Amino acid sequence: VHRRADPLGAGRDGLMPVLVTGAGGQIGRAALAVLGDRGIGLGRAELDVTDEAQWDAAVAATLAAFGRIDICVNALASAHRNGSLLDMNAVDYERMLVANARSLYLSAQALVPHFRAQGGGCFVQIAAATGAHPRAGLTWFSGSMGGVIATCKAMAVELGRDRIRVNVVNPLPDESDPRGEFAGTADTAEQRARLLAAIPLGRLPAAIDVANAALFLASDEAGCITGACLDVDGGHGL
Repeated sequence: VHRRADPLGAGRDGLMPVLVTGAGGQIGRAALAVLGDRGIGLGRAELDVTDEAQWDAAVAATLAAFGRIDICVNALASAHRNGSLLDMNAVDYERMLVANARSLYLSAQALVPHFRAQGGGCFVQIAAATGAHPRAGLTWFSGSMGGVIATCKAMAVELGRDRIRVNVVNPLPDESDPRGEFAGTADTAEQRARLLAAIPLGRLPAAIDVANAALFLASDEAGCITGACLDVDGGHGL
């Protein structure tokens, strides 16, 4: 994707500054690499995304480094092991809900005032395919991700007049993730074959596939796209 000069302006040294959370994970690292290759200024945030003070500190550090923030990529989500909806205890359920919903809330609280003041900005939320296409065994995670997706759509409606775009990437677990967590069984050749047989393209996404989708949604080429959910699942949700 070729990134044109952004009408909002640029940060120091002509960079387009982006704050990436979850940079320690596979998708976060891929997002950093892809965005860095495009000459975009990177603010890498290793933070507790449920902690308001850490969000404020991450935003302040990125502003100190680049003078502005144009894009926020939230690449961190909390899930649970595939299993019966009765297997998850209340403590783990509440922890997952807080991690997924509060992180989105805090990102908006920290960045929307800044985006408004500078005349626009962009959120790209990494959610999950199961939030749009629920599957048995991931009931509570599906509900959590469905809430994240709905919130992002509502944000897109409310913030559109401020030239703030909000979009979602919905990946399957990437090829590097342990299948046992999401399939609920051991990662055997037979289990992998069954999973791949249900995917029209015949493969799981790699982290770079998810990062490239996020790059597109953050780019000027997607300048008239907001409230969209881009499935990166090889057609699994069809």
